[in-house]
Amino acid sequence: MRKYGMVAVAACAACTSGLVKIHTLPMQPNEQVLGEAEGSASGVMLFQLLPLGQNTKLERAQAEAMAKFPNANRLVDLTMEESWFWFYFGSCYSVSITGTAVGAKPIEEKPVEEEPAKKPKCSAPSSADCSSASPISLPSISTRCSLIPPSLARR
Repeated sequence: MRKYGMVAVAACAACTSGLVKIHTLPMQPNEQVLGEAEGSASGVMLFQLLPLGQNTKLERAQAEAMAKFPNANRLVDLTMEESWFWFYFGSCYSVSITGTAVGAKPIEEKPVEEEPAKKPKCSAPSSADCSSASPISLPSISTRCSLIPPSLARR
């Protein structure tokens, strides 16, 4: 009976890493804090030979964390924890990340100042008020417009 108990304990053994802080670029002046984000994902090593979801688990955990904040550009102050356990046909690895989601600050729009109304320019030389000025008349210009050259039009 003890033999089966030892096998059962060995078959279901599990471990957890400590929290690991991942260094990221500090927040920039044009960024704002959106909130705390968490994400996790798992992968399996089947028969310790075939990785199923193992290679992309960190990317999936980050995508899950950022999906909680649609305007997030990146995560800062990241911590990561990995846990794993063994079973008869392989092992399962899980990763959890937590961090602060940051995104771009909204652009502050300056209020548009309206310009004062401009007075129309007056063409009358001595009049300060344009209401008495006569309208400008343009000389009539008559031009002959033809697509046929004059040398061919005479025929």
